[in-house]
Amino acid sequence: MTTRKTSIAVSLGDAQLDLWPGLPGGQCPACRWARPNPAGCGRCALRLERVSEPQLSWAQERAIVRGERMRIAAERAAAECALAERVTRLAALGRPVRVALVGCGADKREGRHPARDLYLGALFRAGLRHAEATADETLIVSALHPVVDPDQPINAYDRSLDRASKAEREAWGRRVVSDLTARYAGLRVEVTIYAGATYADAIEGALRLVRRSTETASGLAMWRWLTPLAGLGVGRRLGWYKAARLAREAGDAAKRPSVEVAWGLRVDSASNAAPVARRAA
Repeated sequence: MTTRKTSIAVSLGDAQLDLWPGLPGGQCPACRWARPNPAGCGRCALRLERVSEPQLSWAQERAIVRGERMRIAAERAAAECALAERVTRLAALGRPVRVALVGCGADKREGRHPARDLYLGALFRAGLRHAEATADETLIVSALHPVVDPDQPINAYDRSLDRASKAEREAWGRRVVSDLTARYAGLRVEVTIYAGATYADAIEGALRLVRRSTETASGLAMWRWLTPLAGLGVGRRLGWYKAARLAREAGDAAKRPSVEVAWGLRVDSASNAAPVARRAA
């Protein structure tokens, strides 16, 4: 039996574009139909979407797919190499890795932007500047995207942890800490939380569980955390950041004027000055 080669063409103005060039019998290699079948075949649908573009033979398309796979593999290898170099660098510090978590803000730009440029509030901007000046690595904690790199592009959104239930806040805190433990696996970490009470409490609750499990397994505390803004209102937080910046610039105070709440220290919140740690009663 002789198979007749069928050619399906679509008219676009003066152009006639063959949807199945160079194929025996004119069949789609995915669904084997001799005519486009967009309702039942994703490949047919894709081809139909591209009829306004210069058409490629299937051999050319396969070459492009192979090239894309090679590109993706190369990007993955580069990312794995960068991750290995980063872990080596952090491990060589000889001390806990200082990680700053900066809370997101309600005021945002419209559209898609790097996270550092998306939030417009003065408190967020001050927190990000302070964190990047004092920490080894800075991350942003968001109600929608639990942990975001400052340069990661994200879309504007309307979600706040303040409107979430207790169970949702606890689940969010676990997601944040799960991300952190994956990022800093095997490293000792000191987390400083520059966020409102709702966000900080959720993160602290999850960190307590992680610290308890790591201490039980190794006998050494792998995680500790600082909450230098605990109990401060917005105005006093801004004053705290200003005092900390002036202290850094003057060089007459510690680089990171924060305290270890989890180890029995707390902030003296009665003053707007860069806080001095004092032993909790």
